[in-house]
Amino acid sequence: MGLRNSDLRAAAGKGDAETAEALLEAGADPSQESSAGWSPLLHAVTDERASARMVRALLAAGADPDKGGGPGAGEAPLLSAARAGKAEVAEALLEGGADPRAKEEGEQGKSAAELAREAGQSGLADRIERAARRWLGAEGGVDGASAGAEAEGSEPAPSAEAGEGGGERIAGKSALMWAAERGEAGMARMLLEAGADPNARDERGWSALMWAARGGSEEMAELLARAGARLDEAGERGETALSIAAEAGRWGFGKELLRLGASPDGPGAGEPEAGRVRGRAPGL
Repeated sequence: MGLRNSDLRAAAGKGDAETAEALLEAGADPSQESSAGWSPLLHAVTDERASARMVRALLAAGADPDKGGGPGAGEAPLLSAARAGKAEVAEALLEGGADPRAKEEGEQGKSAAELAREAGQSGLADRIERAARRWLGAEGGVDGASAGAEAEGSEPAPSAEAGEGGGERIAGKSALMWAAERGEAGMARMLLEAGADPNARDERGWSALMWAARGGSEEMAELLARAGARLDEAGERGETALSIAAEAGRWGFGKELLRLGASPDGPGAGEPEAGRVRGRAPGL
């Protein structure tokens, strides 16, 4: 019998879990991609007949829960499921180890939680946010020193040099700071609503706004400012969110800070009130 991996992809695309399970048992490769870059898991998740049973079978056989491909190369299966409002499929992906921090490409890309909420699946969105929060180490409190990646059951966060989406391991770096650096607006909003302090500092004196400046999300700048973040406070070495943005080449973020009322001259220049959005700066 000539076992073909294309048969598995076809079964996955048709939502035929029984056939897919038989093929997997016979040795079909759950990670074998088509010439267009589609894996059986992507076929299973994107098909309108997608089922949690199919997803669980593929994951149990060794399929990568975060493997992207196809026309939207790089997009995680969880994003596809969340966007389509397929709650059971998304839940199966999360149970199988999918990264709940998955986010669309681009500076304005939305998180899986945001996509699920837009699809009317608020329960799923909450579940994704809780899973992401656990990864961020926020279970013991949204701003405590234990909010780093050392939380029980979580894996260490990658260093800033480890690649895109990483983060520097700094003592006292809260869940809000992690979310701010990554541009995770949905997560940051949830943490702020839960009582996270936008002006809390880590060991180097950086606030969430300073970490956001390093990440460059303009949406995050406004979100934190509206929540009361002080725009001009400086770290231990005198750096401000504006100077961090300039050093990192985040010009859009810097321009947004000035629009929100940050002083171009640094701390002490006018002492703006915490969280006060002062209107558009001249010439912007």
